[in-house]
This record gives sequence, C-alpha cells and structure tokens, in this order.
Amino acid sequence: MISVVIPIYNEEEIISLLHRTLSDAMDKVDDNWEVVYVNDGSDDSSLDLLRQLQSDDSHVVVVDLSRNWGHMGALHAGHTALFRAARRECDVLVASVFVNPVQFSEISDLAAYPRELDRDAAVAEAEGVDVIFVPSSDEMYPPGFATWVVPAGAADGLESAHRPGHFRGVATVCLKLFNIVRPEIAWFGRKDAQQVAVLKQLVRDLNVPVEIRVVETVRDSDGLAFSSRNQRLGPHERELARAIPKALATRDAGRARAVLTAAGVEPEYVTVADLDGPTLAIAARVGTTRLIDNIAA
Repeated sequence: MISVVIPIYNEEEIISLLHRTLSDAMDKVDDNWEVVYVNDGSDDSSLDLLRQLQSDDSHVVVVDLSRNWGHMGALHAGHTALFRAARRECDVLVASVFVNPVQFSEISDLAAYPRELDRDAAVAEAEGVDVIFVPSSDEMYPPGFATWVVPAGAADGLESAHRPGHFRGVATVCLKLFNIVRPEIAWFGRKDAQQVAVLKQLVRDLNVPVEIRVVETVRDSDGLAFSSRNQRLGPHERELARAIPKALATRDAGRARAVLTAAGVEPEYVTVADLDGPTLAIAARVGTTRLIDNIAA
C-alpha cells in the first residue's frame, strides 16, 4: 500500500491537479495506493498522518525546491532540472513547498520571498512530480519547539558570517523533513554549494539514511544563475547582476572582485573555499536583492 498525505489549504484546483498527478503516477507502480487530503484546520496533524501512512514498499526521492530542502516556492528552470534528474531515479517523487522562516536573518527578506503555490503545483505536475508536501510553519515549529541542529565545519564562514543562524535553520528543517518523508535520495542544486556541503556533512555525522545528489547550476541566457530572487531585479539591476557570472568566469578571487567593482557591484564576499573541491564563491547585493553563485575554481 502506498499512502500519501497532502496538506491542502482551501485550494480546490490544486486538489484536483494533485489527484490527477497522483493517479497518473501510481498507475506506474504495482501496488494499491491511497491519497489522504488534509485540510487546514483539521484536528489531525498532516505530519502525524504522513508518519502513520508511510509505506516501506516504494522507492522515494525528494527534491529541493529552492535554497534549502523543499521549502521555497516560485519554481524556475533550476528546480525543473532537479525534477527531471530525480524522476529517472524513483518510483515516487516528492517535492515539499515550505518557506522556512528560521533560515532568514532579515524579516524583510522573508516577507518579500515569492510564494506561488498554484503555479508551483502546475510546474511540478508538468515535470512528473507525484506528491507535493505543503506543511505549515506551526506543524514544523509547534509551540515549545526548542531543539536545533547547529552545524560547524562546512557551515563556518561565507553565508554564516553574513547571515547568522542561517545554517541552523537549514540543517534543522532538512533533518525534520528527512525524518518525515524518509527518502532514499534527496536532490539539491549546486548553486547553493555551501548548503550542499553542510547537508552532506549532516547526513554523514548524524547517520541519516539518505543519499544527497547534486545537479549543476542552471543559468539563464545572460549567464545569471536561476534564482527565485531574480524576480525582484529591475531591468537596470538585472544588467548589473550579469557581472556575477562574468566574475566567476575568471575562476580567480582577485580578478573576480575586480570585475564586480568595475561593474559597480559591491560583494559581501569573493573567495575560494573547499566546498566539495575548490570553489570560487560570490555573494553580492544588487540593489536590495542579495544573490549568491559559485563555480569550480
């Protein structure tokens, strides 16, 4: 028996869409299956129901939807690349959509982060995703929640230096989601290279039975890495942001900084770090939008 819990928040079109998606997907699996929809306000937690209904008979893969495991929305070509890579490896493909509040160091950044569940569901359906898991913040962090994963090692420096507590939020939510969904494989994008290194360290150090797979960064026609934050760039800012891939192309920290400075982009950091091998990493603000990117050095 394959049973799936989908938290749905009064979105009839999404319920219909997901039912069609699941029906098509489960026809490929020689098992009986059941779909349980959990409406907002239900007396039962969707997390509890998911645990009760999990099956040991299916090969489950999960996909990261943005900067940390399966939480963000506003799907783009980087996410669809993850879906396509994962679809070939699994019986059941799960994508979670969760804007993780505890990984944001700036309230304004959290408030501005895109949330487009209707569109995300349509993109996921088109790419063969079987299940979209949409937990609420109250389910993930109920009253009294007080246990955190605080990584060191790969989490030191770079993003941690500029976003205190960021990887505490990333590591904690990823461990929770790994425990809830219990995938065999989890897919992440190389654009968040430090995050990937942190999560590989987490599953190794804490003996989490999941394999981390990585898909290379997907870039737009102007070289800019796809990011949900790109939506916040105006035309002039988009032009400025093109300096980031140009800087990375030098594969040298000093020359990369010079490219950014000449373009009028002030970086937060430009450095070579060991992130599964020498990696030239950049973080910079273009207007009010913070962008990160990297390339093998």
